Parts: sequence; structure tokens; C-alpha cells
Amino acid sequence: MNTPRATEMNRPARTRMHYMLAVFVLTLCAGARGAELQAKTVDGQTVQGDYLGTENDVVRIRTSYGIVAIPSKNIVSLTPVNSLEKPVAPVAVVATKKEVEPAAEVLVFREPQTVALASLLAARMPRIPEPDVRSRLELFRCIRNFGDSSDFSRQRIVHTLAGYGLMAYPFIEGSYLGSNDLDDKVQLVGAVSGTHKPYSAQILATTHATVMSELSRTTVQAPQLPYEMTMRRPTSPTREQILRDIARDARIVEGYAAASGGPFNTLFLFNLYKLRYGGEADALLKNLTTDKARLAVVATDHSSSASGWTTADRVLLIESAFPLNFRDNEELKGLAQELLKKLLPDRHPKWEAPETEWVQWWSKERGEILRAK
Repeated sequence: MNTPRATEMNRPARTRMHYMLAVFVLTLCAGARGAELQAKTVDGQTVQGDYLGTENDVVRIRTSYGIVAIPSKNIVSLTPVNSLEKPVAPVAVVATKKEVEPAAEVLVFREPQTVALASLLAARMPRIPEPDVRSRLELFRCIRNFGDSSDFSRQRIVHTLAGYGLMAYPFIEGSYLGSNDLDDKVQLVGAVSGTHKPYSAQILATTHATVMSELSRTTVQAPQLPYEMTMRRPTSPTREQILRDIARDARIVEGYAAASGGPFNTLFLFNLYKLRYGGEADALLKNLTTDKARLAVVATDHSSSASGWTTADRVLLIESAFPLNFRDNEELKGLAQELLKKLLPDRHPKWEAPETEWVQWWSKERGEILRAK
């Protein structure tokens, strides 16, 4: 007669191990249904979760991914988890009204989006009239003779070109583009400057960029070798003299822009001076007193019907200048105030008023300016 103990002894070793493990599981989990266990299987996996019970040698465990059923013969070890460390659910933080809405004391002027001068002019510039045969010949002759003319003849040519108005712009813009013709080009573009000539801004900006490029090239140019003592020293200017002449040309073009007025020349000069005094600019180009005066002059005609200004232009320039007025840079602050003095209405906060007061005032005044004629 085979007793239970004799039957157990007759089983193969692996089967006996599974049987003992099953008995161990039943003993361990008896009365512990719902306890958290960790099971390691023969294939190296680890399963952890709440023990649901054992039925037909199958251990059932509820994990975070669902219920897992593992045959007891596939379990290598089964241990209780003493220190339960379940993940903590994230706590929802409810923001108060004060946290959601910006406080009044942090109101500041933000930098407006950069406006491309060329795109603005392309959208607003009137159509350039087509010259007839006689006008075309005279324009060609003036441009061709300008470089070899005397100072008196040059003045006459500039006066003649100015009389053609917009018709002369393409001829002036496309001439004297070489680096050796820089002085000629700067004198020639004087024909597009003058009172109420807002559309000259593109030619002036392009010419100014050419001058600045030449200034940068000359600044980094290697110095010439010294001449032999036996040779006669030429009278050509030194590099320092050349740099001063080029810087003078740049400032002449800026003077043309100030005299021409209009929103486009104002935008050109404002962006130029913002970069000049906001960083490390060439000392040859800096003259804060003159530049402040030019910003004041160029914006003087904002109320003239012939200047090309719109209320949107006025608001754009005001909102471009406001952030600079509250910078720590005193030079930028001075430039911004000179422009704002011309564009703002007479009644506004004091210049020493805090920025929040200016922001609140401008939020109401802006619409009034846009609605004005």
C-alpha cells in the first residue's frame, strides 16, 4: 500500500520540487489573499502584484498591467513584499487667479517684430513713371558725366536729377557701384534727398550699407609695407585718413535721410542708431548729439500729408522706441526720447514715470492715434 509519503518519494526530483513549491505557495498565501508578492520565473522574469489565489497549480497575480496567471512549476521563488512602495499619484495643483493673470506691476513694453524696410517700401512706393526718349537720354548723360565733372558741374547734375523725381531713382541706384566710386555715389544720391522725399529711404539704405561694407573691409586690411628710404614718399592718404573719409561718407548719407523725412527714413535711422549705440560701434561713427538731432528732424513731418506717414507708421515707431526708453543704456534712452517727443501727443506721463504707468497710458492712447486722421 502506497502511503502519501511513499508516493511523494517515488516522484522524479523536478516534479517533487514543483510539488513542494506549490505546497509552499499554498502555505505562504493561506489567509494572505490580496497581499503583495514578487514572483521570479524560470525564464528570469519578475512579476509583482497582489496575490489573488492559486487554483490547479496556477498562481494568479494582479499587476498594474492586468491579471497574470503563472503555473507554479514555472516559478523559481515567491516572496512577500514587506515595504510597499506604490507610485504616488500626481497631485493636481490648482493655480489661483493671481498666478494665472499677470500682475499689473510686471507690465513692460515688449520689442515689436522687426519690419523689413525693403518690403515696406515695395508695398507702399508709388509706381515709377517710364521716361520718354528725351528724358532717358538726359538721365543717361547726367549719370555718365557725373564722375568726371567738376564740383560746380556736379551740383548742376544733382539739381537736374532731383527735378526728375522718382523717374531718376533707378538710374541713380544702378550707377557707381564699385568700391573706387564710393565718393561719387555718395554725392550722387544727394539728388534723392530733400524735403518730403520719403521714398528715398531704399537708395539711402543701400548706399549706406555699401559704405559700411567698405569701412569694415578697410579696417581689417593689412597695412602696406613701408617705402624704401631712397624712394620718394607718395602723397596717397594713410589708412587712418581713408577710414575717416569713409566714416564721413556714412554720416553724410544719414544726413540725407534725416533731411528727406518720412516713416521709411525714420525707420532706417532708428534701426541704425539702435544697433550703433546698443553694442560696440566704430568710434568714428558715434556722435550722439548729432544722431539725436537727426532722429528728431526725420520724424518732424509725421503730420504732413506729403510725407507718406500713416497712423500705423506712427504707432510702429512709437512702440519700437518705448522699450529703449526703459533700458539702462542712457544713450539708447536719449535717442528713444528724442523720437518719442516728436511722435507722442502732448499729454503723456512724465518721462521719469514708471514703465507700468506708461504701459497703462499707452493701452488707452494707442487706439486714439490709430483712429486719428
